[in-house]
Amino acid sequence: MKYKMAPNSLFAILLRNPWWYSVLIAGVISVLCASLMPKDLVVFGIMGAFPFLVIGAMAFKRQWTPRQRRP
Repeated sequence: MKYKMAPNSLFAILLRNPWWYSVLIAGVISVLCASLMPKDLVVFGIMGAFPFLVIGAMAFKRQWTPRQRRP
């Protein structure tokens, strides 16, 4: 069974945008968690930014590879 992503989900939208949008969102989440959460829970809050880093890496890979030209 092949899963299909919803076309207007947050991660689908981020995959279509420049890769640095996702990295920026991950950075903002990390800074907010580091500043607002208790010190013993900061690691868990920052781990919430990890999916945005993965999406950023996927978008970077898609945007870095050259597109194939069709004859």
